[in-house]
Formats: sequence, structure tokens, C-alpha cells
Amino acid sequence: MENSPFYITLPSNASKDMFPDNQISSYTVKLAKPVDLKGPWEVALTEIQYPRTWNTFTKADVKFHIKRPQDALTYNLSFPHGYYPTVATVVDAINKSIASTEAYANIYLVLDHVRRKVVLKAPEFSTVFKCSGKLQRVLGTVQHNQRQMDPDPTCPDINGGFYTLYVYSDIVEPQRVGDSYSPLLRWVPVQGENNTMVNIQHHKLDYVAISKNHFDTITIMVYNDQSEPVAFKYGKVIVKLHLRPRREGDY
Repeated sequence: MENSPFYITLPSNASKDMFPDNQISSYTVKLAKPVDLKGPWEVALTEIQYPRTWNTFTKADVKFHIKRPQDALTYNLSFPHGYYPTVATVVDAINKSIASTEAYANIYLVLDHVRRKVVLKAPEFSTVFKCSGKLQRVLGTVQHNQRQMDPDPTCPDINGGFYTLYVYSDIVEPQRVGDSYSPLLRWVPVQGENNTMVNIQHHKLDYVAISKNHFDTITIMVYNDQSEPVAFKYGKVIVKLHLRPRREGDY
């Protein structure tokens, strides 16, 4: 039985033989020995390493629609999914897709760096450009060059608002997270450049209550703020936890 505080380090590539479905963003580790705690305990995430290797878009994210007033149909188009370093490269890819459709040769997007918006250039007032999900969050509010500009548009953002990782675990008590209760260990900022390993050490620890006194596995989940597993392409996550007896008056 554990009486003193201790650390546990949990790499995402551990216990693959026992848990073959483990992913970089969601994995279970079989501990070297079972943990047996007496009384109430708490845990904090002290350190995390993660690979910044996710793509900007998945295959489902790169679809968009264009409709002109003289067309009876809405044309469904797409561009290559993968990693894009800037909004300008996304706009270029969309324009290439539009240009490949002969009827749309005079329709294209322009990134206005000064006003921080994406503008649809089209000869017809009623031409419509539609997208949703991640692509919409990256492009922001697409303005039409022949219409009055939206006074409060959503600005383009290559990260699509993705600036935070949420680290969950099955050994912690659910706590208030936005409009729900979730077993959140800690949120950590998205840092680093593409294709680099990011290491974050926390010197001010936030402890949360442990939900069970006996366990021999720990599950870690790394999600984005859309409640989706982070789609790491390669690399590994390493989480270091500090467990200690709960202090009087902490809860």
C-alpha cells in the first residue's frame, strides 16, 4: 500500500502488446505493479511531451460548395487534405480547385492581409461560397466583394482556433469543464513548430482528486477543444504524473 507521494511516467508506446488499439492521443498503460492507495489521494500532471505532427485538414475538412445564379446545381468541390502552413496556402489550394472547373474560371478567393479577411471575387452578386467545420474556422467569414462587408467578421486563422490540448485520465474525478463534467487532468497550450517535439513542465501544479484507490492501468486521452482526439500523425506522447495523499482543506 502506498503511503508517500510518488511519480508515474506514461508513454503512449507502452503496453502495445496488451492494448494493440492504443493511439498516440488515446492510450492505456499497464503499470509495473498495481497501485493501492489508502484514503483520499490527488494527482497532478507535472510534465508532458507531445509531437506537433497533426495535419491542418483531414479528408472530411476540405469540401466546399459554390453556386452561381445561372446554375441550377450546387457544385461540390474539394482540395488536397494535409498540412498547410498559412491561410494563404489554403486560399491558393482552393483557387486551384475552383479554376479546374471551367465554368468558375472568373471566381476566386483573395486573402486581404490588411483587413484580415477572405474575400470572394465573383462577377455575379448572388454567387455563393459555402464551407463548414474546420475549413470555416480557418477561413473565417468569407466576404463577397459585391456585398456590404460584415462589420464583425470572423478572422482567418490557420489554427482554426486550436490552441489548447485537454489531457484527460480515467483515474481522476470528473470536474467542471465548460458546460460538462469531465475527468480533466489539465489543459496545456499548443506550442512549437510543425514536426517538432514539444515538452512542457509545470512548476505550479494543479491537483485533482483521484477517483479510485486500486488500479493497475491508467488511460490517457489528449483531445482538442472540439472534443476530438488530436490526430497526431507520428511520434509519441509522454505524461508524467505526481500522486500524493489529499491535503486537508483542498476540496
